[in-house]
Amino acid sequence: MLSRTIFCTAVLLATLAVILLALFSPLPKRKPSPPKLDLSLYIQQPNNNNSNNIAGSNNAVAQPQPDGGGGAFIFHRMLTEGPENTSRVVGKAQGFIIPAEHFANSGFNIIYLTFYTPQYSGSLYGEAKHVSRQDTEQLTEARSRIEEALGTCLLPSLQLVPANPAVGQEIWEVMNLLPYEVRYRLYGEWEKEDEQIPMVLAARQTAKLDTRRILKRLAKENLKQLGRMVAKLAHANPMTVLRTIVHQVLSY
Repeated sequence: MLSRTIFCTAVLLATLAVILLALFSPLPKRKPSPPKLDLSLYIQQPNNNNSNNIAGSNNAVAQPQPDGGGGAFIFHRMLTEGPENTSRVVGKAQGFIIPAEHFANSGFNIIYLTFYTPQYSGSLYGEAKHVSRQDTEQLTEARSRIEEALGTCLLPSLQLVPANPAVGQEIWEVMNLLPYEVRYRLYGEWEKEDEQIPMVLAARQTAKLDTRRILKRLAKENLKQLGRMVAKLAHANPMTVLRTIVHQVLSY
């Protein structure tokens, strides 16, 4: 009986000790995690007046090699807190950028950007993916289809959306990605596509007549008013308005 009492008392005391240790023991100290950093910096062209404060004071840009071997654009820029040129300078950026047309075949297939500020410093490293022949053929075919869609559909249909700067801006964002030779070729083929679609051809003739009517009324007194009308008309018919104005000036 005595041994059973001692055993039960020992078990009870052990259980009580475990409970008390769990309740009153201090929590383990965790190493505080470093605070997250959200850093936004803006790259600006160095001012000539501050060239002594810029490393190297070299604003010249190295041109790529003419043989297509993949030269790089070397740059030395300032880092500012805001996008404005007057924003406070917080560091420098140095590195090189590979031209897009030579990126895949460039011997410099690495982009490296370094910066420093009074509180932080760091770098950004990127390595180009080598484009295979199959990928190049697919890119060429995709670009050809985009050019065809622009020339046969998007540009001619712009004349059916009168005075919509948003549509014109979106189309220009796509056109701006193409080389200027391709853009001017599409501009030259614009009127040829108009002749194949009666609805677009009618819109072009209407724009031509409206442009001539505005030019006949043009005078020094109403220059601003009629200038706005020409600009509004040119949003949807840039090539038609341009050709009409040039022909009208030549006829004078």
